[in-house]
Formats: sequence, structure tokens, C-alpha cells
Amino acid sequence: AAAAMVPRPAPVALDLPFDLLMGRVPADALSFTQGRGQSHAPAADPDAVAKTAALLRAARTPLLLAGSGVYWAGAEEALDRFVRETGCPVFANGAARGILPPDHPQMHSAARARALPAADLIIAIGIDFDFRLNYGRAPLIDPDCVIVHVDADPARLGRNRGAVMGVTASPRHFLTALAQAFEADGHRVPAAWPEQLAARDARAARARQDRLDGDGPIDHARFAAEAARFVTPDTVTIGDGGDVIAETAGAIPVGRPGHWMDPGPFGCLGIGLPFAIAARLARPACPVLAVQGDGAFGFNAMEIDSAVRAKTGFVVLIGNDGAWGEMRNFHDDIFGDANLDGQFLSRATRYDRLAEALGGHGERVERAAGIAPALARAARAAEAGVPAVVEVMLDPAARRPAGAVSGKAIAAAFGGGDPDAFKS
Repeated sequence: AAAAMVPRPAPVALDLPFDLLMGRVPADALSFTQGRGQSHAPAADPDAVAKTAALLRAARTPLLLAGSGVYWAGAEEALDRFVRETGCPVFANGAARGILPPDHPQMHSAARARALPAADLIIAIGIDFDFRLNYGRAPLIDPDCVIVHVDADPARLGRNRGAVMGVTASPRHFLTALAQAFEADGHRVPAAWPEQLAARDARAARARQDRLDGDGPIDHARFAAEAARFVTPDTVTIGDGGDVIAETAGAIPVGRPGHWMDPGPFGCLGIGLPFAIAARLARPACPVLAVQGDGAFGFNAMEIDSAVRAKTGFVVLIGNDGAWGEMRNFHDDIFGDANLDGQFLSRATRYDRLAEALGGHGERVERAAGIAPALARAARAAEAGVPAVVEVMLDPAARRPAGAVSGKAIAAAFGGGDPDAFKS
């Protein structure tokens, strides 16, 4: 347990010989490592803090990227103190979502795809430059952007994207020291920059609200808007999928630290149902929502049986586009309309009936106006301890708009600048 928490929490494989597995140990001989908030990382180096403060004072379009390391360090108060002192915009991923409330003036979401390429300074704390950030490469992050990378684990510093300065420190200690550096002089980020981001977030929120009108075919944006409307500040949300989650994740407000879960940097699909069962057991007072693509749901669909037996009620919201949507779009972006059989899944498969057959509640929705009522019925079933699946049939002709990291952009980044490098 201790190894899993130091220096930054990560999975640990534990292999026990059978004689030890079957042995007896006195209960008072055991000690359990406490989780979040304990740090074995060094305190922030004063020189590193001073240099970071100088870079922030000189920046015009700075950002702070908060990753799971910020959550595990219990750094929400330190982060709030820093951003209130400086006005620095914050974007979060992984377990750091919810570390500040969604209505916090410095917390942004929808503007990320525009903000990252425009940033001249990124303070990356407890975060990895993995596929979710295009490995720190263009077009998502400008090659000339100054990076300060802070992590409790020195092995993570500068991985995939070099940093002007790498700092080994507890995120909580570093943010506290950085906030103190600005308390005396009152310097704040130029107001025009966070105002631009806030305006973009507001436009996205209005667009989501507008999506809730009408009863036509259901596209990814309408699906995301309905999911966002359904969650409460106490909801634990699990995002499990490709294209569906790429559209939905940024739309869902996360009201509490630790109330967003996803596959993480390896992108392992299928975690939705196991995570939902665990979340319901760990936080029985909180509603749990697993948002999944049809492909992701199929990986561990039989775990509905486990949930029924354990009487763990939660809601599963499936966006069924009848495809491995992210891969289909990726291939179409590079090769054109390839229409390969391997990209598609059967829309005739009734995941709602599978849930019913296993003892759960199941509904299929084919019109947009039916999503909210179906979710309300599913929530009542979940409150009674019954897992509930709402399968929403997405318009097969709909395509999620490519973000800053499109198939062509990735092909160009890894193909020596040639977007057609992988065609031959």
C-alpha cells in the first residue's frame, strides 16, 4: 500500500506466495497507509518558486494545468489560494477534475482546445504530457510555450515534453509557496486573457443549453448536454469511451474532488462498470453515473450481474453510435471514407435488454426528448439498489467535430510533418 502512494499514486502489482497468502497475521501487526493528502515529496525549493513567479509575472497568456497529482496531494485549498491571488486560469484533467468547483472564476473547461495553443506559459502540476495533451506537441501546445513541470515524482518531469524548469515537490507545498510569492505585490494575470476564456466557456454553456431543445436525431452534442443536465454536485461520474467521452467529458460539471474517474493515461476501455460498482460501495450516499460508448460498455457488460448481486445501484448512460467512433473518425480523417467493417459495431445489439436479462433496469432511447425521462426512471431504479442502463441511439451519420488533436494533426506530428505519411 505504501509503494502505491509514493511518490505519486500509481498501480502496484503484488504477488503473494501461497504459503504467505494462507498464513495468519495478528491484526494489531498491520498498519494501513492513509491516502490523499499525505506527501513524502520534498518541500518546494525557494529558488524554483521565485523563478516560476518571475515567469508568471512576465507571461501574457499563462495557464495552470492540474493533474491527478494535485488531487492526491490534497492540494485543493492551496490551488484555490494561488489562483485567487494571481487570477491564473486553470484547466484540470484526471482526478483533479472537481478540485475546484465548476463555477470557480478561474476554472475553465470548454476553452481548453483554444487556450492551450495560445498559452505562452504553462505551469503543469501533477500532470503527465500523455495522449490527452498530445504529448505536449503542436498543434495543441505551441513549441515556444514555456513549460514549468512540477511533480512529486522526479521521473515524470519533462517526459514527452521538455520543460524549462522541472521541480520535484509536493503540489500542495509548491502551490502554497507560489501563492505566498504573490501575496505581497498583488500582481495578477492580465485580465483580458481569463476574460477571453470565460467568454468562450459561457458561449459553450449557452450552446449546450440550446442543444436541449428539439426532438430530432441525437448527435454527440445533444447526448453530452443531456448528461450534463442529469448530474448533481454530488454525482460521481465515470467517463469510459472514445468519441462519446471526448465530447461529453468537458460538458459534465464535476462538483467534488475525486468525483470524476476515467481510464487514465493508458486509455483502457471497459472500466466503466467496475469503477461504478466500486464508487457506489465507497460512497454509498452519492449517485453514480457511468457514461460509456457502446464499444466500452461491451468490454465488461457482464459486470451488470455483479452489480445486481451486490445491490449496487447506479446509472449507465450509453452513447451508441454503432462504431468504434474515435477510430472510425481517425481513419476517415487520414484515409477518407474507408468504411472498414472493423470500425463498426451492430446497432441491433440490445444492451438495454442485456441489462434486464441480468436483473437490472434497461431502456433504449431513440429520440432526444426521451433521454431525460429515461434517466429519471433509471435514477429511481439506482436509488433502489438496481443498476440501470439507458442506451441512447446516436445518429449514425453524425460526426463529432475534430478538436485540436485531429487524425491529420497526429499523423503530421508522428510522420515528420507529412499528414499523408501513413497512407502507404
